[in-house]
Amino acid sequence: MRENAFVEAWKAQHRRVSMILGLTLLCAPSAISVYAENGVNDITVQAVMQTKTVKGTVLDENGEPLIGVSIVVKGTSTGTITDFDGKFSINLPAGSKELVVSYIGYKEQAITVSGNAPLNIKMVPDTQALDEVVVIGYGTVKKRDLTGAVASVKSEDITMNPGVNPMDALQGKIAGLDITNSSGQAGSSPTVQLRGTRSLQLDEDGNISSDAFKPTYIIDGMPGDIATLNPNDIESIEVLKDASSTAIYGSQGANGVIIITTKKGAQGKTKFSYNGYFGVNGWAQYPDMLSGEDYMQVRREAARTGGQWNSTADDQKLFTVEEWQAIQNGEWTDWIDEVLHTGLVQSHQVTASGGTEKTTAMLSAGYYQEKGSFKNDKMDKYNLRMNIEHKLGKTVKVGATTQITHYAQDERAENVLWRAATNAPLGKAYDEDGKVVEYPLGKNGQVSPLVDEASEVAARHHVLKTNLIANGYLDFTPIEGLTFRSNLGTNYAFYRKQDFEGAGSIDRLGQNSTSLSKIKSSEKSFVNWDNIISYNKTVKDHTFGATALTSWTQSKYTSVNAQGEGQLVDSYLWHNLGANDKSSYVIGSDYIQHQTFSYALRFNYSYKGRYMLTVSNRWDGDSRLSKGNKWASFPSVAAAWRISDEAFLKNVEALSNLKLRLSWGKTGNSGIMAYGTQSGLTPKTNSAFQDNGYTYYIYNEYVGNENVGWEMSNTWDLGFDIGLFNNRISAVVDLYQTKTTDILLPRTLPTSMGGSNATPFKMYQNIGATMNRGIEVSVNTVNVDNKNFKWNSTLTFAANHEEITDLIDGKDIIGAESSITSSLLIGRPLRSYHYFINQGIWQENEAEEAAKYFKDAKKTQSFKPGDIKLQDLDGNFIIDDNDRTYLGSQSPKWTGGLNNNFSYKNFDLNVYIIARWGQMIDYELAGAYDPQGKGNFPAYLNYWTPENPSNDFPRPAQTNFYNYLGYESLNYIDGSYWKIKTVSLGYTFPKSLTSKLGVSKLRAYVTANNLFSFAKNHLIQDYDAERGGSAKAPLQRQFIFGLNLDF
Repeated sequence: MRENAFVEAWKAQHRRVSMILGLTLLCAPSAISVYAENGVNDITVQAVMQTKTVKGTVLDENGEPLIGVSIVVKGTSTGTITDFDGKFSINLPAGSKELVVSYIGYKEQAITVSGNAPLNIKMVPDTQALDEVVVIGYGTVKKRDLTGAVASVKSEDITMNPGVNPMDALQGKIAGLDITNSSGQAGSSPTVQLRGTRSLQLDEDGNISSDAFKPTYIIDGMPGDIATLNPNDIESIEVLKDASSTAIYGSQGANGVIIITTKKGAQGKTKFSYNGYFGVNGWAQYPDMLSGEDYMQVRREAARTGGQWNSTADDQKLFTVEEWQAIQNGEWTDWIDEVLHTGLVQSHQVTASGGTEKTTAMLSAGYYQEKGSFKNDKMDKYNLRMNIEHKLGKTVKVGATTQITHYAQDERAENVLWRAATNAPLGKAYDEDGKVVEYPLGKNGQVSPLVDEASEVAARHHVLKTNLIANGYLDFTPIEGLTFRSNLGTNYAFYRKQDFEGAGSIDRLGQNSTSLSKIKSSEKSFVNWDNIISYNKTVKDHTFGATALTSWTQSKYTSVNAQGEGQLVDSYLWHNLGANDKSSYVIGSDYIQHQTFSYALRFNYSYKGRYMLTVSNRWDGDSRLSKGNKWASFPSVAAAWRISDEAFLKNVEALSNLKLRLSWGKTGNSGIMAYGTQSGLTPKTNSAFQDNGYTYYIYNEYVGNENVGWEMSNTWDLGFDIGLFNNRISAVVDLYQTKTTDILLPRTLPTSMGGSNATPFKMYQNIGATMNRGIEVSVNTVNVDNKNFKWNSTLTFAANHEEITDLIDGKDIIGAESSITSSLLIGRPLRSYHYFINQGIWQENEAEEAAKYFKDAKKTQSFKPGDIKLQDLDGNFIIDDNDRTYLGSQSPKWTGGLNNNFSYKNFDLNVYIIARWGQMIDYELAGAYDPQGKGNFPAYLNYWTPENPSNDFPRPAQTNFYNYLGYESLNYIDGSYWKIKTVSLGYTFPKSLTSKLGVSKLRAYVTANNLFSFAKNHLIQDYDAERGGSAKAPLQRQFIFGLNLDF
């Protein structure tokens, strides 16, 4: 009885529950609700002289009344909804005979009215959502039969947020998929990470490389680069999260797998489409720097600290002659305003698709251009793609995919904006003739950040990239259920970077007296051949499936580089390296090759679609490892139980879907350099004996280790798929834990073992272990679903905890290049910061306490009010290396996204919010603080003076900040933020209009990206914290107007 009462209560209130949930997610005005408090809201939008009252009841598949079912007179906007008892009453205009009955989770019905008897309408469940096909590794499966953690995004969700990289459209929409944009440079790509960091591959600077957590992208069955795709070519994206889903890919699935399926042609008349937009980039969130009196006051305070300033009468002696002259002339310059410009963006994509009964094809061509924030910051992207498929009889099908993507990109020197932000805000940017002034404050001052704009050949950085994909496949189905497929794919990438820095460029002026010209060219080829046999058979209530495959890959990389200095004619740029000083030549080349070979088996079983089991194993061999360590096995097992199909839940009407998933799997990583198990030699010719030169050899920096083996990750995943009220509310919850052992890391060897070019040797070793665990939640709600107005929401949340559980000898590894950013600390996240804890600023009333602490071992330099207060961890009253400790991590504690889609008649509105919380960033603009007052920094930075006891930044002083103990602690702050990422408003023109133009669909839209970012920390102001702390290339606000056209 209690259960029935509970169910009845839910039946009576479920519509209000979903409304309240949606309202909570968006905090939207309640005025948009179209439902009455008592569940009935008869809406008459059309008055007629003669009507007929039609009454009836709407029931579900079990004969229970349905609340809130939409009843509309066909061809009109006259409608109503059912009440708590499933009853309705509607006035049927004269001449109308049909009612359209619709409700979320059920198939729409057209009911013909005849006679005056009350109607009894029984709704039929729409299982389309559960029967939706999801692409998995080497196959497809219905969504209802999934046993692993897989998230799917369709084409309409991808194109809703237009951009150059399709992954931008997924930001915040898939729980556990952490996507950030760290640069606003034209054509920059986002950083993508799935379920945290668990590997320790390092880059050249000793920091964890993005390759340590980069997922594998599979495009139409072949590994590829998603950045080469046009978003409009994509049909769906599936994200494989747990090891049971990715283990079938072996070592390729170590960091998760993202499967992209592109659009293909369909039988029928050729259809054409155009998708394009124009827009502007600009108005970046970037703080104002000091200027005028505020800038001068820092210089005064620094001098006052040293007893050299008492009043404005002492001002002149604080500045150089050139600075004082500029101040007297009122020559204050906002350098940021001088270098930043409003950029433009445009994209155009034309697609043709169609086919016959035997042959189908899709052809698309696209062009994308982005002009960034700086002059000479531009990217042009061209792409051409073709998918074709042909049936050779009833049993054989062949197909091919080809794609060419070409990039032409101009780049600006990386430090331009940093120079603009930190240069003294004095002097003229241009002289009387409009030419750039190289040294606005004389040659003893700083170089102008505009010098690269002095002429077309002052400095140029040009990049050319071409990517060619050619994939072919053959499908053979000799008998029903048995399929053999062979895929052969090639991916060829050409890269050429050309740089010229004139003697007067920002990177050479004042440091080098000559120009620099250089070229680097590389070619990379990747070949993949897969052969797959699959068999599926259903015997009554039992469904069996089996897959066997082999996979072979080969990767080759070649490069050549050359450079020289002292070119006499700047206009040669990089086109005549022979014109440089021969003594400055540097020439190099490289060649890398490696191969893999794999076998895999997978078995699937399902009983009545209620109990499901998947078991797989893959064996990978990699040429990068030595004999005896080349092969590894990656097993997985997953089970699922559709609890909602059980008889004991049949009467729980509020529950439309409940599935329990449990999986375990192993993945691996052989991610060392191609020849990381071997030692190499480099010839040197810079020695002589008795005036006779000779060649000698030295070991390379990396010493071979033939005992290095595979890095292994074991992952458990417990998942729940939940649907309520005919899936009007649906949720996916996953709990996971990954333990990674035998982590591969290039370890710096003791100097006693020697080195290469005065650099200690390094060796790859399996030295440690990590652990990741977390929770992912994704909730979808249909808040309103009427004929004219619809509103649905998606909320995602992911919390991940990661830590290093073991290192060699059980000790922390303090970074050799930088103890702050490259240290590995047991019990802490992988990308951690290690430094002094900043507790604020010593205040006047703490003078006695501050004097107890010292900056040096001899205790000659004590702390005083206005100094940075650093925590003394060992209690010896001396702040030294023993007081360095864990500060925080670049990895957030949680991420989230909230997506709301509204539609009213032909209008659609999308509002998209993301959040990243609990991360620490290296905030370079805080590090710009200059206590001497010579450089510049953000005007809002609050520094300590006796009259202004700030707790943020120390007292100005005439000392180089690099000698200021603990100054770097100012950089590392809480970078938590949330932002309004995207707002898009569109209008689809009515068919009555477009049909006259021969157009099947026409939609116009305006979209705004990167609107506002709100940081938790008061030290982050006018800055988009998604940037991650960098001050070099701000994320721009973007406003675009676009068209979607089908004809």
